[in-house]
Amino acid sequence: MLYTWNITITAGTAENSPTEQTLKLQKGIITYLSVKYPKGCKNLVEVKIFRSTWQMLPFNRDNWLTGDDETVEDEPFYELNDAPLFLTFKGAAPSCTYDHTVTVRVRVLPKLVAMPFTILERILERMGLI
Repeated sequence: MLYTWNITITAGTAENSPTEQTLKLQKGIITYLSVKYPKGCKNLVEVKIFRSTWQMLPFNRDNWLTGDDETVEDEPFYELNDAPLFLTFKGAAPSCTYDHTVTVRVRVLPKLVAMPFTILERILERMGLI
């Protein structure tokens, strides 16, 4: 399942008071995260994505993800199996004079699809071989 959100970050939005949006998801394995920056962002539009209080993107906690006319991608392989079943987007644009819209994409696969060896393991367990 691929989820997508277009999120507008208002020019002048400070890092200490970022734009926030809840990204609601289904249970499964997060196998892909991306942020598409349109041309003109000039690395001035800043993004962080969190799972509860844990910063998933970028992984280095003291930094923001930036870009310009590019898609920044990650393949985290993170299991999302208990509440809350959402991520939190935070965006800032303290040095911008124009609003910018970034596109966030998240792929969540069912556990049995993301980890096919679990199917084989269950079959072998039922057969009494493990």
